[in-house]
Amino acid sequence: MRERPNITHAVPKAAMVTALRKLHAGKVREDGRLEIPSMDGQASSGPPHDQLSEIISFAETDDLASSRVRLYFFISNEGNQNLFVVQASLWLYLKLLPYVLEKGSRRKHFQ
Repeated sequence: MRERPNITHAVPKAAMVTALRKLHAGKVREDGRLEIPSMDGQASSGPPHDQLSEIISFAETDDLASSRVRLYFFISNEGNQNLFVVQASLWLYLKLLPYVLEKGSRRKHFQ
C-alpha cells in the first residue's frame, strides 16, 4: 500500500480474507515460496533473501472497557530465513464511542 487506506466503516473479515486470497492467487511457487512481482509486473529473479514482500495484517479487540489495549503482530519465519523489517507503516481505524462524541467537538490532531 502506498497510501493510507480510506476506511469509513469496518470492513467485514470475510471481505478482507477474499481480497488477500485474490491478491496472492497464482503466485505461489512449486517449492511453496511466494513469488512477489517487481514494480514492472515481472517476477523478481534475485535470490530469495533479496526479495521484498508486503505483509498486511489486521487486528481488533473485543475488550472496549480496558484502558490498555495491545496489538501483537507475529510474522512466521517459514523456511528458517532471516527476516528483516526495513520499513513499517501502521494505520489505525478508530471508532469513537457515542459518549465521547456527546462531550463536545474538541479534536486532537496526532502526528
